[in-house]
Amino acid sequence: MFFLNSLEAWTKQEFEDFFRSVWVVKNNLSTPQGRVLSQSALSHVHATLFFDQPSTRTKMSFMHACEFLGMHTYYFDGGASSSSAKGESIQDTYRTLGAYSDVIIVRSSDKNLVLDMRQDFKAWGYNKRIIQAGGGSEFHPTQALLDLYTLWEKSFLEKSSKIEEKTFALIGDLKFGRAIKSLLRGLQVVGAKKVYLVAKKGSELPAENKIEALNSGLDLVETSSFEDVIEKADVFYIPRMQSEYESVSSDARQGQPKIKTPDFVVSPESLSQMKPDAYVMSPLPRLQELPEEIDTDQRAIYWEQEKNGLWVRIALLHHMCKDLILKNKIEEFGA
Repeated sequence: MFFLNSLEAWTKQEFEDFFRSVWVVKNNLSTPQGRVLSQSALSHVHATLFFDQPSTRTKMSFMHACEFLGMHTYYFDGGASSSSAKGESIQDTYRTLGAYSDVIIVRSSDKNLVLDMRQDFKAWGYNKRIIQAGGGSEFHPTQALLDLYTLWEKSFLEKSSKIEEKTFALIGDLKFGRAIKSLLRGLQVVGAKKVYLVAKKGSELPAENKIEALNSGLDLVETSSFEDVIEKADVFYIPRMQSEYESVSSDARQGQPKIKTPDFVVSPESLSQMKPDAYVMSPLPRLQELPEEIDTDQRAIYWEQEKNGLWVRIALLHHMCKDLILKNKIEEFGA
């Protein structure tokens, strides 16, 4: 696999195999010996992070993942310090990045950029690996992978119900939440049965995403009330309200981020009504929808998700670059 933009092409078995590889990576690289061995296998590989949107967890976890594998890692934001400030086209920019890189990890406000890059790279004879790290309001497959891995690990360690046996509540900004849409695609593949879509008017999941999910066999139930699902769901997934895809406000023009008031808040009172073994998840960053006072509740697992993001991205990079691994290092690394 040299390309990752979305998850619908994966199979349930591929998810299972991948999660097992993440488990191996997480345990191996938690030891000094494992980290030393991992540093040499891809030390000749060059990776570029091409991000034109802000990021903390995705950027830092990918950068650390590349470093864990010994890759030479570069960060390019396409801003004022690049030739884009002189009017260079985005196509010429990524053609240059592709000439210098073996792996390109992309975050963009343009949901189609990664697909365009794949098509152009093929035409130019570039045999490069491209990873979608956030595309517009539509794609964030590595976030969905770490979300699902966290649930898989919980099921394995706690001997709880499998992912496909859980009922999910996707809450809040379903219109612009790319993590929500990518998770929904992942749930389609693993065979989840029921998903509650909890959104106020104007924030509902777009029709094309609903049709895609329904055609896969998911049972979707739409509601505008958090109270309708609070005692029913096993997993509550609530991202922040996305403001970056709306028209620019006067605050944003003055350099201040526009923060939308959340439609729903998971409060201590909310937790008291949830199942004792429920999980509260978020792709982070969190704003007012997840107050800090609930962080200590064992059902709030978003910081576990954050930590697993590193291991998931290491495993993904290792998998996508397997044919580049120095042959004498494959057995040492445990591939």
